[in-house]
This record gives sequence, C-alpha cells and structure tokens, in this order.
Amino acid sequence: MKAQSVLRLGSLLGFIVLAAVVWYGHSDRITVEGALFLVLASCLGLPSMLLAASVRVKRERDITAPSDWVRRARASILLVTAWQSIAVGLLNIWAVNYSRNLVIFGLSYLLTIAFVICCFFAVRFTDNPEQEGGSCPLNYFGRPRARILFFYGFCYMILPVFVVGVRVFFLSKPSPLPFQPPQLALFLTCITSLVSTGMVIQRYRRASSNKVLAKGISLLTLCILVSMGAIEVIFSYGAYLYVLSSITVVCMATSLYLQLLAKESPRLSVAQHRSGEMADIAPLMPKA
Repeated sequence: MKAQSVLRLGSLLGFIVLAAVVWYGHSDRITVEGALFLVLASCLGLPSMLLAASVRVKRERDITAPSDWVRRARASILLVTAWQSIAVGLLNIWAVNYSRNLVIFGLSYLLTIAFVICCFFAVRFTDNPEQEGGSCPLNYFGRPRARILFFYGFCYMILPVFVVGVRVFFLSKPSPLPFQPPQLALFLTCITSLVSTGMVIQRYRRASSNKVLAKGISLLTLCILVSMGAIEVIFSYGAYLYVLSSITVVCMATSLYLQLLAKESPRLSVAQHRSGEMADIAPLMPKA
C-alpha cells in the first residue's frame, strides 16, 4: 500500500473514531467494550500514519534507504489492524444496543465487507515477492498457488451466509439472535480472521522470531482479553459476543505479529541501494 493511501485511509479512520465518540459519547448506547476497540484503533492508526509520513517525506526529498520498504509495509499492516479494530468495536456497540432498522443493517454489512477487505490485504501481503524468502506459494496438487486464490474461494463459500442473513432480516420479525445483523457480522468477521490468520501463520511459521515484539503484542492482547472479560462480568453483554470478539482479537494479534516480522528481500534492497547511489553520482559524471 502506498504511503499516500495509508495517510488517506488513516485520516478517514480517525474521522470515523471521532464521529463515533461524538455520536455515542453523550448517550448510554455506547458500550465500554466497543469503546475499548475504538481506542485500540486510534493507537494503531497513529503510528501507521507517522511511518507513512516519514516515507513520503523521504521520497519528496529523493532520499532512498533500505528501511523504506519495511516502514511502508509496517504502516500498511498497522493500518489494516486498526480498521479491523474499529469494525469489531462498532459491531459490538450495535450488537449490545441492537435496534431493528435498515441503517444498522446496512452499516453492519458494510463493516463486514470492510473487515473482509482488510483480511484480503493481509493475505495479499503474504504473497508479496519483494519480501525475504519471496512469496512462498502454497503447493496445491503439485502446483504452486497464491494464497489469495484460496481466500477468494473462502469468500465465495461464505457468500450464502450473507444471503441467508438478508432473508432472515426481512422475513423474520424479530430476527433470531445469531442472525441479527451485528451478531451475524461479528460471526463472519471471526471466521474470516481465522482463515486469513491461518494463511499468515503458514507463510511466516519459519520466520525468525522477535522476543521483544512478541512479548509486547502478547501483553497488549492479554490486557484486552482481561478487560473484555471484566466488562462482560460487570455489564453482562453476552458470552456469545465475548467469544467471537476474543477469537477475533487473538487472530488479529497473531497476524499483526507475524507480518511485522517480514523483511525486504536482500537482493531487492541491494539493487535499490545501488540505484540510489547511481542517481546521486549521475550529475557528477562527465557528459559524452
């Protein structure tokens, strides 16, 4: 993802978080658990935009460095996780304070699509040939296949669930709990995160570990899970929401950690560095 795209999507994410706080801040419809995810989205979106801004400034000044690829990749990874967090947070708010109307129905499905797109970017990143070790495609019946093809197949498989949810919403009044739009959306985000994280694990299972990063993400994930458990005990939002949200959080944290381990291919890094050096000395070379 380009630095400019990261900055635009990060700004949009910040606007959505601010709008949600203003809209629900003075009412009892916001849930503590949902607000927790909104805070997490903000904490992930800010460093993402800072990394993208640093890459963009260097590019405008014609400064190339081997670390630019890593900075751009990490900015994209953090932004994708931030968007996943805000989707889970808003769905939790609407699931606890569910009201049967077309607005919540449409927004729930829209956030589900946004979450699936985020998982698409995560899976596509695993197929990036510019990283260390290359794309490492899956071996399917003796032939290499990109993981994104399997993700397309998964999206096709869950499409009937979308259709069933639409039919239940319009034909059943009231809708059964698992088929209420926010509840169904959380279920779809949960299974989508499971599938995408499985593909990420398969790609980076042999990558060199980073103990400091692993401890930091594990501690943050544990704090979120404990906070969600305490909130569930105090407010009794429902075990169904807690289980779906907890599984999604663990998958998001696992995918985030593994993708942050990605490094630029040494060959590509050397080639870019040499091209940068040639660009620097080109004005000093005598003309023919």
